[in-house]
Amino acid sequence: MRAHAAFVVLALLVATGDAPRAQILPADGAAPLIARLTEALETRTVDRLLDEIAPHLPADERRWLIGMAPPTATAPTVILHPRARTADALAVDAMVIRDTRATVASWRFGLATTAGTVTLTSVIETARFDDLVRLDLAPQPLAVRDLTIQAPDFELTLASGMAFASSVDGAYSALVLLGRSSIRFAPRGATEQGQLRIFTGTPGLAVTSDEVFVRINPLDSGTTVRGTFTPLTRAADDARVRAARIFDERVALGHVVDSGLAAPGRWGLAPVQDSLFVDFRTRRHGWLTYTRTPNAAEDVSLAQGARRLQIARYSSRPPMRDASRLSVTVRDQPLAHTDLDVAFDPDRQWLHGRVSLRLHVSADTPAIPLRLAAALRVTSIMSPQLGPLLFVRSAADEAVVGLPRRHDDTPVTIVIDFEGTLPPHVLDDDTPTARRAADLPDALGVEPRFLYSGAIAWYPQPVAAGYATATMRVTVPATFDVVATGERRADRISSVSDAVPGSAQRPARTVAFNADRPVRYLAFVVARMTTDAAPRPAEPGQPVVHVVPGPGARLSQEPTPDRVSAIIRYYTDLLGGPAYPTFTAVSLRDHLPGGHSPAYFALVNTPVPTTPYVWDRDPLAFTDEPDFFLAHEIAHQWFGQSVAGRDYHEQWISEGFAQYLAWMYVTSVRGDQAGQRLLERMRASIAGLEAEGPIRLGPRLGHLRGDRRVQRALVYNKGALVLHMLRRLIGDDAFVAGLRDLLASHQYAFVSTGDVERAFQRHTTLALARFFERWIDDAATPTLRFSWAREADGHDVAITVTQAEPVFDLPHTAVIHYADGRRDRVPVAITGPTTRIIVPVDGAVRRVELSDSTIPARLRR
Repeated sequence: MRAHAAFVVLALLVATGDAPRAQILPADGAAPLIARLTEALETRTVDRLLDEIAPHLPADERRWLIGMAPPTATAPTVILHPRARTADALAVDAMVIRDTRATVASWRFGLATTAGTVTLTSVIETARFDDLVRLDLAPQPLAVRDLTIQAPDFELTLASGMAFASSVDGAYSALVLLGRSSIRFAPRGATEQGQLRIFTGTPGLAVTSDEVFVRINPLDSGTTVRGTFTPLTRAADDARVRAARIFDERVALGHVVDSGLAAPGRWGLAPVQDSLFVDFRTRRHGWLTYTRTPNAAEDVSLAQGARRLQIARYSSRPPMRDASRLSVTVRDQPLAHTDLDVAFDPDRQWLHGRVSLRLHVSADTPAIPLRLAAALRVTSIMSPQLGPLLFVRSAADEAVVGLPRRHDDTPVTIVIDFEGTLPPHVLDDDTPTARRAADLPDALGVEPRFLYSGAIAWYPQPVAAGYATATMRVTVPATFDVVATGERRADRISSVSDAVPGSAQRPARTVAFNADRPVRYLAFVVARMTTDAAPRPAEPGQPVVHVVPGPGARLSQEPTPDRVSAIIRYYTDLLGGPAYPTFTAVSLRDHLPGGHSPAYFALVNTPVPTTPYVWDRDPLAFTDEPDFFLAHEIAHQWFGQSVAGRDYHEQWISEGFAQYLAWMYVTSVRGDQAGQRLLERMRASIAGLEAEGPIRLGPRLGHLRGDRRVQRALVYNKGALVLHMLRRLIGDDAFVAGLRDLLASHQYAFVSTGDVERAFQRHTTLALARFFERWIDDAATPTLRFSWAREADGHDVAITVTQAEPVFDLPHTAVIHYADGRRDRVPVAITGPTTRIIVPVDGAVRRVELSDSTIPARLRR
């Protein structure tokens, strides 16, 4: 989970995207022209060449091309690579290197051929990436004295030591520091201090390091980095070797550009100004990384790369409650529609596909960031409107597509061909943590399945994709079947298919899906399953339901059409309508229970009777209520898909809501006693976890310990308990109205806890800001003191509940014990430092106690 947002590693892809409706000529035909342009740029004689081959080139285009290598500048190194050649145009990728800086761009030359002579008629730069800097470590050592590197909540000092530098225009871009550096990191806020305490045992970090790698913007070398650097005439060979090793290792982790154009040396993208990246090796924790990325929402992070641990991540700017709780609607996102063709070979886990992305972008948008797994390569990228496009990608899962300037905001379509081997998605979050039971054989009857979903970037998609409609066609071997995002529209089996290059030719199945409602991402699951059963006809106001089982006789706990339809009917009636017009439940057998619910379908794993594993200690282990797990996954069609949290802090909007809706369904079927037992087990699962952090940390909870049970206890179960407390405080009618309000006002949109708060606030007079701030943003547990007394008239008792700071809003239950053995349970709404209520009684009272085993609060008498 290294945070390299400011230090993107780029690799230029030379892809041969073909311009539509144009005759492609042999690339060799462009070689003489490419050679002459390269020589003219490097010798700064472009003007003379243009006099010869472009006498009618527009003046502004002539000046621009000459300006790429002005006569007064140092002679550049120029690399040109042809992308596409048509009768009247030539597209090239260009890298222009000027000493320690470089530019990567796409150029398009208009061509005219007269009597066998080719002339240039136009020159257009269609995309450009500047700020590439050379990353070479100078061999000359530097003596360092009184060095200080400062950034928010971070300070490094080195009284005396040695440095080796990589410089750009005489300013430092990267440093290797040798010597005893002192490093302090003091995150602000109790939440991040708590995470650091889990990792180090203290709320701050104070360490020394003998090896440090620093990356900065060259413009910051005199501000972020302060100290005295003096050239040394010599240094021990082992110091040079050590510095070179550190530099090579750290640069390779996230800084080097592979231009794909045989560029000399190593190149990296200059960090945004005021950024800072510091790798430092510690004796106890190995290499740690501090990152400051000023243009990120959470601009400060501390990570451990070897174990991929995110230790701290937060904003150093003053908190702005309203600004941090804005929703993002479908209209705010650039993606309008996705059309995807993908072929999948289960034997090799090989994907081969073409995706067409229709985007709403302004005319001056220079680039579109994309997500794509690092294991997948792009073989072609083009636009029907714009022709071949420049594509750069990171060593992680991000890439950028350069766009030329356009005259208007007409939607742009980008077509990308991609392929590669990629392991399928692993069900981690919704799979209980298990242990192997002794003396049990391996489970039988577990069929292989291959799930590709939003957690892995298995197809190119905008980073800010949002919600969009989609069409998808998936091709798999005919012995397998597929369920995917969208309504199943067509199923065709071909006798022989070579849809996946390099795979054996064999009969193949192609299935088409249509998502006419906006979805967050696309997903598919491939397995041997039975999809030929007719779906259950839709009832009025209900979606079409289809249950797809795996091979073999049905197990008693597997989903059935009746059970799935009953759950969906309950949710649809409760929430005011279906999330999507169709729903498919895929039931496959596995060693462990588990599930995943993209839009339009859910995959539910049913444990086989011979499984050698037990999972009774997991917070999700509600095995005595078999419909609970299924109801949780189905609830994600509304919370998690129809609406979703805008970032990882809002994971509870998906998991906490799904957990509580599942509880509501099971309680409606099994009765209040079953519901009470489930709530008590949820409450027990979070006991003693206050130090792990608040709900808003989402997937980071338990991350540093490598224990996903912490996340499931706090995000899933505590999130459900928070909703139950809210319901008790504001009443059933207001709670249901708030649920419907949230879904109706933010359908197919990303939401925040602030949106949740406002949706419920519109239906109650109780102020809810403190309720959500305490229960979602705070890890503390309320401590209550309780007392009671008989009123003077003898007909009432006074019940008083007090609490120290921080003050929570929560419901509780007072139990009145009468002398004759009767008991009354009285709800108490605790909404301030002191809550006092008068309760009428109809007999002699023996005692009164505050007792509710479902409320996460401590009681002091």
